[in-house]
Amino acid sequence: MTFKPTEAKITLHGLGFLQLQLAANMRLHVWHPELPRRACFEHSAIHDHRFGFDSLVLVGTQINHTYAQTFVDTAPGFVVDKTHTAYLHEGERTRFGNRPWIPDYELVLARMHVQVVPAGKQYSMDPYVFHRTEPAGDGRVATLMTKTFEGTRGAHSLCTIGVEPDVDFDRNQISEKRMWEFVRDVLGDIPVTPTATRRICCNIRRTNPTEACPDCPADGKPDASAAIHSEATDANGRYRWSLGKNGRFS
Repeated sequence: MTFKPTEAKITLHGLGFLQLQLAANMRLHVWHPELPRRACFEHSAIHDHRFGFDSLVLVGTQINHTYAQTFVDTAPGFVVDKTHTAYLHEGERTRFGNRPWIPDYELVLARMHVQVVPAGKQYSMDPYVFHRTEPAGDGRVATLMTKTFEGTRGAHSLCTIGVEPDVDFDRNQISEKRMWEFVRDVLGDIPVTPTATRRICCNIRRTNPTEACPDCPADGKPDASAAIHSEATDANGRYRWSLGKNGRFS
């Protein structure tokens, strides 16, 4: 099946963050405590992806919880209650911008690992690993995600059995102008525009494989002025960002 990504450059996700589509296989994800989340969030935040990815935390601290399906002995007379329903996300997007929630199977889930990732650090996730993400601190977090290997099977969200998923969460409920205001609040001093987010991508990854950028070295090699962030932080411990006169973030 062909998976068609959303065509919007900035969108609201039901898990309470904004997605900014960058060049090639990269996205900027921005969490803010005032962003709406789907009604079943507390029961359906665990999910997987059909692709693997590397993610660099730019602002704040991110907490990742990974989970695995537990296989238990099913000897006669031994009954195990399933904990979650896995909903497959395949098919055309609805008028609210969501993929369908298709009940696929039930499972017993166990938490496996907790990882705390501060700003400036990177983590990786393999395809089809169940996980949920929690923004720490004041809830303001930004990450730069780069897709790696991409599978062919659809992705799933897990929802606690007995809880109906919020299939009608409206991803279009916030204006584009308001979404950019949330991005500015999290990223701080960056003059946030679609061009600026592309420059974030370029400066951190050192090169943009599909679109020429005057702010990147032509050979893609690191240079000292293409710093990821400054060492200065604001009163909340978040990194301050600024665009230097040479067009680079420092």
